[in-house]
Amino acid sequence: MERLKLFFCYYEKYRDEYNAILSMLKRKWHPCDNNSLIGGDSESEKDPTDEYAKLQIGAKIAQSDELILFIDDDTHNLPWIDWEIECAEKKHKLIVGIMKDINCKFPKALDKLYHGGYNLLRRACWCNEDEIVEAIKGEGPPFIAPRIQRLD
Repeated sequence: MERLKLFFCYYEKYRDEYNAILSMLKRKWHPCDNNSLIGGDSESEKDPTDEYAKLQIGAKIAQSDELILFIDDDTHNLPWIDWEIECAEKKHKLIVGIMKDINCKFPKALDKLYHGGYNLLRRACWCNEDEIVEAIKGEGPPFIAPRIQRLD
């Protein structure tokens, strides 16, 4: 069985959560690797206009099978988040939103894809392991967000 490569978009404060998800996936379903950039400067500290950083991050997303996005009330403020979502969409990657709360503000790029009918979006509740596994397998419900808040 080929290992699934996952690119995580996250705040550094959620490192434990994404490690827990990787462990849970290995335990419940499928071996997978964290294909995100690890170590050194965190993405939130780099300038999103830095072309070298874009090359590094873009290559990691291209090599990944899916983009996993932790969504909380601060996610839309991450400097790289919209660019990472747009990069994954251009490369036709499954984008899985793991939501802390259904009322969280969404990044503009995610809102645009949702309303544009991008069919490679899945969602899961932060605390529901089964939903997370289904979403990452591409079998979960489509991304349904009844209270999407546009951030224009």
